[in-house]
Amino acid sequence: MKKILFLSLLCFLSFSTLFSQTSIEKLDEKAEIIWQALQPFYSQKTKVFNGYIPENTPPPEDIKKFLPLKKNGTTNWHGGNSGIEDNSLFNGTLLSSLIDQYNITKNPTIAKRAKDLFNGLKLSATAHGDKGFVARGVSPHDAKTVYWGTSVDQYTHFIYGLLKYYRSPIATNSEKKEIAKIFTDIAEKMIREIRPDTTPPYSFKFYKGMPDDRGTGKMMYTDKQGKLYPSVRLPMIYIATYATTKNQRYLNLYEKYIDSALEHEFANAKNYEKVFKKWSPAYVAIQRMYALDIIKSSERNQQRINRISQIMDEVANAYTQSKYFSFEKDKPKKRGLRDCAELLHAKTLAPSYKLKGIELETFLRCMKNVWLKNKSYSGSFHTLLGAYWSARATNKLKSESLK
Repeated sequence: MKKILFLSLLCFLSFSTLFSQTSIEKLDEKAEIIWQALQPFYSQKTKVFNGYIPENTPPPEDIKKFLPLKKNGTTNWHGGNSGIEDNSLFNGTLLSSLIDQYNITKNPTIAKRAKDLFNGLKLSATAHGDKGFVARGVSPHDAKTVYWGTSVDQYTHFIYGLLKYYRSPIATNSEKKEIAKIFTDIAEKMIREIRPDTTPPYSFKFYKGMPDDRGTGKMMYTDKQGKLYPSVRLPMIYIATYATTKNQRYLNLYEKYIDSALEHEFANAKNYEKVFKKWSPAYVAIQRMYALDIIKSSERNQQRINRISQIMDEVANAYTQSKYFSFEKDKPKKRGLRDCAELLHAKTLAPSYKLKGIELETFLRCMKNVWLKNKSYSGSFHTLLGAYWSARATNKLKSESLK
């Protein structure tokens, strides 16, 4: 019994010490240090941060051959292990974090960083000439060559970052027109391609009309009763397009799908353990919240806004309570930094959710222990900065919470 009390006291003291030695100012300074650690991954040609240092990514001629081959020797349509396979995803989050940071600090240096990153991120939709296609990433060697595969994950982060930039005071009118055009091309692609007679059904096509080879472009599903329902990402695209164009066509499409999508999103949050048991990586948490946040921030019906807020809180609670994702039940030390950051980031977007003691502790430990000399892979830097500045912007992490 004495041993248990001693260990409990030790944990409490360790936790208290961690908080007492930390301040928002110090955490902001650490965030800047993490940003500087990202710089070796930056490409001057594409103006985005790669997963690998640019010179370590495949040359365009290898990308055109879909190299490197997958471990089983098959064609690498999606660019796995190339260092550009998640550029739209990571840089969408990074752009969002810069907008959050600028809104807090009003620092013109941050505004310039955001503008540069926007000019790079938009290449995922424009460099290759295939309207509506958002590439996973663009070669840092020639700023135009892409792998043919993509995913709804890339689209979600990409749209989230660009929409936040559009709504920020940093964006110029010409840049807003560019974003509206990009979103229009994406929406029109969905209108053309989300159909029952495509192969596979209800999936959008990849580069040059390549069929979805692994279900990462699927936008509609069938429930146990055989009823067809949309992923929440589909109305997300239409409302983002309406928000930037005010074209009634896209609002009508949004209204067509939104209530059914929200109904199933809420059901998934309520039946979280069954959903998570099937297959649900930690990175899905932030993507679900990004989609809901886009919809909530664009919606004008207060009743629906309240409903979306409720669903976002339910999603956050689901990840907290689940035996698969709870920090209480599954020690954070067992998780990689990226998993922890994406789960925490998701929770910062839930309107009424408050980060609990162990979540705050995990946040601080991630900020403290991130490996700054990492030159092999940049994913942890992107996701941690996204989580940190979102927590600051939503007041989930503030001076009072560190006392």
